[in-house]
Amino acid sequence: MKTGIAGAGSLGSLFASFFLRSGTDTALYEISPGTIESIRSGLKIITPDGESVYHPAISGKSSILSDADAVFIFVKSYSTREAAADIAGAIKKDAIIVSLQNGLGNYEVLKEFFPAEQIVYGTTTYGAAKRSPSEIVFGGAGTVNIGGRSTAAVHRISELLETAGCSVSVTDNPDKAVWLKALINAGINPVASILSIRNGQILDNPYALDLQRSILEEAVQAAQSAGHNFDADKIIEETRTVCGKTAANICSMLQDIEAGRKTEIDSINIKIAETGEAAGLNMNYNRAVSYIINALGARGAKE
Repeated sequence: MKTGIAGAGSLGSLFASFFLRSGTDTALYEISPGTIESIRSGLKIITPDGESVYHPAISGKSSILSDADAVFIFVKSYSTREAAADIAGAIKKDAIIVSLQNGLGNYEVLKEFFPAEQIVYGTTTYGAAKRSPSEIVFGGAGTVNIGGRSTAAVHRISELLETAGCSVSVTDNPDKAVWLKALINAGINPVASILSIRNGQILDNPYALDLQRSILEEAVQAAQSAGHNFDADKIIEETRTVCGKTAANICSMLQDIEAGRKTEIDSINIKIAETGEAAGLNMNYNRAVSYIINALGARGAKE
C-alpha cells in the first residue's frame, strides 16, 4: 500500500518516518520551497535513543501523490480546504483520505471534495516538534483513534498504521473523539499561550485553573448541543491529567505565536463558541480567550 502525506510539518514528517521505517512507499506534498529543499537533504528524526535520517520523495506538486492508496492530511486546520482542493484532482479516485488533524470541522471540509466513504478520521496523541524544517524531535509514543463510514477503509488504515508501529484503536464515533481532543486543547492551549507557560505550569496557578474550568464548562455545553454527551467535571479532570503528562511541553499554539505563525484557535475555541452560540448558549470565556490569542498573533505576525 502506497501512502501520501499532505503537509510536511512536525506530525506529517513524523508519520512519514513511521511509514518509511516499515518499508512503506511514501511521498510528501509540501508547498514551502524551503521545507522541500531541506527535507531533500534528509529528514532527521530525533529521539531519546538517537537520530535517524530518511529520504522521502517530496515535491511542491500535488501530482507526487498520484499513486498513493491512502493520503494523510497533516496540514493545519486553516489550510484543510486549500490542501483538499490542491490534491483532489491529482490523486486516485478511490484513494482513502485520512485526517488526524487538530480542531473541529476538518471532516466536514474534506467531505466537500471526497466521498464520505473514502474518508477515515480521528485523533492522535503522538507528539513532535520542529527543530528546523527537516529536523523533528519525537515527543514520545502515543495512540491513534480512528473511525469512518466505511469499515473496510478504516480496517485498511488501521492495518497500515499498525504495520508502521503505531498503537491504533477504532471507534464507531470518530466525531466524539475529535470533539474530546478539541475540548482538551481548548482548555490547555489558550491558557498556556496567554500566560506564555508550559502545560504543567497551569496546574501551579490557581487563576489559570479557574480560567481553564470556565472555558471547559462552556465548551462541554457546546459539545452537548452538538449531540455529544460529555461530563464537565470528567473533562476538566482529564484535561488536568494531560497537563501533568505533558508538563514540560510548550503547546503548539504558543509555539505558533512565538514563531509569528497563524494559530489554530479558529478551529478550536472559536468553533466551539460558534457551536454553542448557535444553540443559544453563552460562550463568553471561549470568545474572550480567542480574541486575546488572535491579538497576540497579530502583534507578532510575520509579514
